[in-house]
Amino acid sequence: MRWVPSPDSITPVESPIGSNELGSIFSFMARRYYAESGFQDGLSSIDLWNDKYFYGKIDHHGNAVYPSETNLKQINAGASPEDPTLFLIDFVADAFTDLQGDLRDATMMNKIPGSSLVNLLKPKRAWYSTIQGYEVWMSIMYETLFTKYFTKAIERKILNFRQFVDECIRLFVQTAGEIPVTKTGYILSGYNSPRMSGFVVEVQEELRDADEKKVEYQADPAFYYYQRAALDRGFLVDKNAPWVLVADLNSVAMIKYQERYGLGLPPVGGGRDENAEVLHQLPANRSMSRHLWGSRDVFETYFYKSYKYDIPLLKRMLITFWNSFVQAYPNPTRVHSGAARPIPSHGSPNSKTIISTTNRVHVTVAQVDRKYPWSFWLRQYFIIRLAEMGASWSSLKFERTVVKANQIRVAYGEPAALSFINKELTNIKQPDTLFTRAHINDSIRKKKVDESNKRPLSGMGSTLY
Repeated sequence: MRWVPSPDSITPVESPIGSNELGSIFSFMARRYYAESGFQDGLSSIDLWNDKYFYGKIDHHGNAVYPSETNLKQINAGASPEDPTLFLIDFVADAFTDLQGDLRDATMMNKIPGSSLVNLLKPKRAWYSTIQGYEVWMSIMYETLFTKYFTKAIERKILNFRQFVDECIRLFVQTAGEIPVTKTGYILSGYNSPRMSGFVVEVQEELRDADEKKVEYQADPAFYYYQRAALDRGFLVDKNAPWVLVADLNSVAMIKYQERYGLGLPPVGGGRDENAEVLHQLPANRSMSRHLWGSRDVFETYFYKSYKYDIPLLKRMLITFWNSFVQAYPNPTRVHSGAARPIPSHGSPNSKTIISTTNRVHVTVAQVDRKYPWSFWLRQYFIIRLAEMGASWSSLKFERTVVKANQIRVAYGEPAALSFINKELTNIKQPDTLFTRAHINDSIRKKKVDESNKRPLSGMGSTLY
């Protein structure tokens, strides 16, 4: 049901006033008012905040993905040394460069006022590295979790790497709903901006919480021209940040840019994804509508699937955390009771408290690999990912799945076992309370859909992202 201001209100809301300074109830009403009434509906737009939250973060099979840096291309962000160096995916960069030219020409022909807020000549932010972002996140996670969680009692009882891993897993499971641990969890979380995809560029640097600024941007005389020009080049304006442009991968305009790099049409013989036969039967008919192939070809060619690297990263993270822990607490003290000789008159021991110290030692990757097999890490990883997704499995179901994964590993190798585990995870229907908030609209994991009659992304209606 649509919310509108009461007609007999003393101070009717004529313009969205949402901001983070409002209380929770008023903020909710203001945000809802902007979502329903605050954006011009004349042209297509995209809502990365409430609807297409996973756009650029997952592929057609629900795999969390991130782009290869070899396919990035620099865009013009100004000529002065203070201007940032910005990158986008190569074909998106070409489209944005042409859009910059369109707006520049329009300004020269007085179609756009020189004082307009709409200015693409000096974009502020674009792609950022998911690899570096996750590295920073791991350091934040260590400081946040271990400096606050590890009390003196817990610190004393952890004497070796295995005890440390067990304690970490317990901690990760407890906090996974709010603090993602794996790289896949980080990519899907709200801590990871959609800019990581290389499909998003911010032409101005504004706060997203101030709805009045969004309305001011839309009220600019050049806004409709800007939105129309963006559509012609394959971009959609973000509804909750009109100064943000998002590449519509399956638009006719953007596919033309993809074709410059050999993308956008179905490959002969089906998809290139090794999971295609299991997860989705891809057609081999090259005459099919290319709108169904734009984003699929991009994700299969330009992007990595993060689940393939989660276990090595988890292992490295725990080794790094342990060695940092050892450096901070090298000589733990232990308090325990001891027994002296019995007292002859009563025959009872003379108890006393004994305080001793021991040495924690650093570990290397080679030492860990010799002692802990891949199956050990698969189990720990599966436990964490289930917790990150808010899934509650019985012990029997969990153990059966782990056993089957190890059987697949013996028969077909570790990649096949990891692919099996990932398929089990992507099939989970996730609760709306997950830390990302976006799984409310995650149509891939909530409900498997028939893609054959759907255009994956046009900016209108439901999408797969």
